[in-house]
Amino acid sequence: MLPLTDYVIPETPDCLLEDSPLAAEIRARAQKAAAVAARAAHLAVLHPTHTNLYGKRAGRKRTGPELPVAARKPLPVKGRATLTGANPGHRVTRHPIQLAHSGMLPEAGYVSLQRHAMGCRSDELVAINAYAWADLEIREGHTFYGVTPEVVAGIILARHDAAGVPRPSYVTFSGRGLWCVYLADGFIPPQARSRVLKATRAYWGDEIKTGRGAGTEHVVARAAAMRGLWDGGELDWSVGDMSRVHRLAGSINDRSGEMVRLVWPASWADVRRSNFEAFALAVLPFTREETSAYKKERASARAARQARVEAEGRPVAGFARAPRPGRWAVIATEIEALIRHHAGNSAVSPELGLRNLLAHHLCCAWALSGRGGDARGWAAELAPMLCGPKLSERRLASYLKPVERNLRRHEAGETVWYTPPGGEPREVSPLFEYGVGRVARELKVTAHLAAELGFRILTPQAEDRKALTAAERQAARRERLGARKRAAVEQEQQDRATLILDLMGVGLEAEDIAELFGCCTRTVERAVNALFAGSADRVTVVLELPDEDVSDAELHGFVEACTLTSPSRYLSAGSALQGNQPPAQPSTEAAPANLPAAKPGKLLCKAKSGKAAPETETQTWLTYGPLRRLLALYEHLRACTVASRRENRDWSSNWCTEWDDMDCAQMMLQDELLAERHLYPGGLKPRNEAKIRQRLRLAGIDPYPYLPCHSPESRLH
Repeated sequence: MLPLTDYVIPETPDCLLEDSPLAAEIRARAQKAAAVAARAAHLAVLHPTHTNLYGKRAGRKRTGPELPVAARKPLPVKGRATLTGANPGHRVTRHPIQLAHSGMLPEAGYVSLQRHAMGCRSDELVAINAYAWADLEIREGHTFYGVTPEVVAGIILARHDAAGVPRPSYVTFSGRGLWCVYLADGFIPPQARSRVLKATRAYWGDEIKTGRGAGTEHVVARAAAMRGLWDGGELDWSVGDMSRVHRLAGSINDRSGEMVRLVWPASWADVRRSNFEAFALAVLPFTREETSAYKKERASARAARQARVEAEGRPVAGFARAPRPGRWAVIATEIEALIRHHAGNSAVSPELGLRNLLAHHLCCAWALSGRGGDARGWAAELAPMLCGPKLSERRLASYLKPVERNLRRHEAGETVWYTPPGGEPREVSPLFEYGVGRVARELKVTAHLAAELGFRILTPQAEDRKALTAAERQAARRERLGARKRAAVEQEQQDRATLILDLMGVGLEAEDIAELFGCCTRTVERAVNALFAGSADRVTVVLELPDEDVSDAELHGFVEACTLTSPSRYLSAGSALQGNQPPAQPSTEAAPANLPAAKPGKLLCKAKSGKAAPETETQTWLTYGPLRRLLALYEHLRACTVASRRENRDWSSNWCTEWDDMDCAQMMLQDELLAERHLYPGGLKPRNEAKIRQRLRLAGIDPYPYLPCHSPESRLH
């Protein structure tokens, strides 16, 4: 027998040594394979390739009872998902069937929560896949800092159970916190986006700030209960949009170096989808039925308020701090000039990255300046200068929807509370009103560019801005109110009066003319008055007489023959000749039969008359003149009318309008001038003359034609 040799322990293979390169390579391959498997499992749960959510009925039947979920035929899901790599610019949007075999899966870092049509954008939303989510960040100083993710997830889920909130479909560790995601068990159309986002923010603990339920005990308690779910960490409130992506399991968080992994449930196979309505019932302070009833009530109240305001003839109530329309009209003009500068002969280049901001700030300026409009109209107007690659007119209109929505709220008279930094809360318009410095900064307006384009307000430095003059503000206000040029108005009045005379010449009655124009006989009378006002003063008579003396009596007789002296109760009296003239004898001719006396009735249309002849001589008891006494009488009558309407709660009738009150004031002043003393109540001058004049100006009433005339009744203006 051969002697036994000493046993020699063989060397450990390099693959079993922890520090060997081969072992490190093997571990790296295993970790990479595990990461790819985790990504694939996460993607398969979040965006399955097929689902039975859409196959609700058997075969091709469109009617009949729906099949149970287990018996439905799996169909390909609707929409596309988006994978994003470590570089945010590297992303692909494909159908989940294609993403499952995509070569980008090993390096993917983020995945979209929803499914879209062509890109991960809110306006391309096709189906709402995740109806709620929450990003709980845990940093140094928080209660949960240093606690393992599994323990934190257990505490959060226990709080959900205690508050009666359904558990999320899954919880992942994002490297610096937890992500809770709810997956829908049915098809949620993109039209439900608003309600889904409201439910998500209520889940985070957002409290209703406006409306009837704001500040109530029930709303405050529900919001406090929802915020209590996240004590120990801090929620990221910036993730509330439909284009949100979150970290894919198996990826590495660059900031912490931790791998994203599933925390709850134990495996991806245990993930279950849940119902959105049950979740909304648990987190929202009001049910869907209560919300619908409240919206109908608010809409009816808004319509009634608008009808009452229109019936009263007064503008919509303003705000504690209303926008400055004249200033924003100039800003809108300067933004338009900036767009034309960047566009040149074509459209604004996408490389500037300003197309969306230019459209947003311009439409905000249009809304604040009183121009109005809607998202579709704005997008159609801006499309030639802004639309191009990756920005269609439809997407631009979708981007401008929030501006339109706030403009509709502003027009309805709604307000919001705004608390400036270090200031007191105040009630403002819901319109987006940015600071001029912020607008200039976001649109990249430099001092050199502002000087080159001649900007007055849209400048980066406050000291370079020039305030609007009083004339510019007044011109902007006239344009905003739809006022026209005086020459155009006078020409229109003259044409209308000429047409009235032509119609009277063919035998039409005054009532027929008023019905034809859609007004009253008083309006026809004022139009004719305006046509003949001061006509005698504008007549030029050229005489060719022999060189002989003409007596004053003969000259006066010639002037009397050239002067129209027919009396008329339909044309206001005036002065044919200046100076002290003897009273003319009344004519024996009867009033024209084709112009009967005006009947009191509803004033459908009011024509603004020009100024009449000079005021009458001030009597001794008229300390402030007849014009101020006329305004004081109108102020008294208007106050009586408003008090009567308030007492009878009748704001819808059109009796006693501003024009009727002015006519009554004119008659009362005529009586006082004839009696030469104070007969009717009211002061000798109005209490607030500026306010009365402004109200008359808004109503289109000129008080001067209502003043009495000192010329004989037989003379025509």
